[in-house]
Amino acid sequence: MIKQEQFSYTAEQIPEMVERLWQDLQMVSVMTFTGSLGAGKTTLIQGLLRHAGVTGAIQSPTFSYVHVYRVGEMRWYHFDLYRLPDMHAFIDAGFAEYLYRPGTKALIEWPEIIEPLVVLDACHVEIEYQGREERCLQVQCSGKLGKK
Repeated sequence: MIKQEQFSYTAEQIPEMVERLWQDLQMVSVMTFTGSLGAGKTTLIQGLLRHAGVTGAIQSPTFSYVHVYRVGEMRWYHFDLYRLPDMHAFIDAGFAEYLYRPGTKALIEWPEIIEPLVVLDACHVEIEYQGREERCLQVQCSGKLGKK
């Protein structure tokens, strides 16, 4: 099953976009985020993690590749793969084992190098600039939609 949506939003509408993405995230295990530098990938992930109940600092794991957050029994993995050279490095680091574990969700910035690993049970979010103040959000979900 595939779901596709497109939205335009401004900075003031970020909470509304987070809520829309949260609904999709309830139906999949992995959500990826692509877009230019500064487009808002980390901002949306921070919003999703706050919505999940994460407290404290939430920063993009640019140099460590992954941050792990625990909320109750749920474990959240926030990946930033910008500096990772290829899919083999992702697998060799053991990160592929983090995907699709029961009781986990993975939020991945710069996922292009691991796209073959996240085909099913995933939503792919693409953020594009639409002028200075507006962004266009395209969401495509596939896999086990409807499963919580």
